[in-house]
Amino acid sequence: MDDKLYYEIPDSLLNHEMLLVSRLAQVPTDYFGFFSAGSKTAEQVITFERKNDKIFIRKQSYNAVAADTLPVNSSVKANNFAPIIAAFPIEAMGENSTTIVIEMTDFFTP
Repeated sequence: MDDKLYYEIPDSLLNHEMLLVSRLAQVPTDYFGFFSAGSKTAEQVITFERKNDKIFIRKQSYNAVAADTLPVNSSVKANNFAPIIAAFPIEAMGENSTTIVIEMTDFFTP
């Protein structure tokens, strides 16, 4: 909308893990590198979290895990805190206040 990118997040997706996969849309003509169009370049698991009037994107990690039933589980959780990779003010609420709208132009554009 007006050269701005907005993202509407249903309340039901807050604090739920989402897998993001980045792929190349196209490569230059005569490119002889290791990547071709459609190649996966990155993947990460994120969550959208609401704190007051802001939405945080947290990057989840599964480099160290432990079953919930093991005593070491609390240590693993404490030492693998999900960092905030972005924060956005809430711009608007959707119909019936069941969605949140944030503006993400700077996040997706150079």
